[in-house]
Amino acid sequence: MVDVADVGEEHLLVHDEHRADPGLAFMLSRLAPDTHSPTPVGVFRDVEGPEYATEVAGHLEVATGRLGDR
Repeated sequence: MVDVADVGEEHLLVHDEHRADPGLAFMLSRLAPDTHSPTPVGVFRDVEGPEYATEVAGHLEVATGRLGDR
């Protein structure tokens, strides 16, 4: 965290929760080194992606097609 007057607005990093790369969101989630430091809260990531259970069902269907129903 900085004072904008010290570094200038052009050097600020602005978080975009829609970024596909999760790196910045992960760094924000680990920002507070202890319980007394500022802790970021809110939405860190908001990206479209497949739903986990649907993907697992698809993998099971493919495996069953290859190996048969055991």
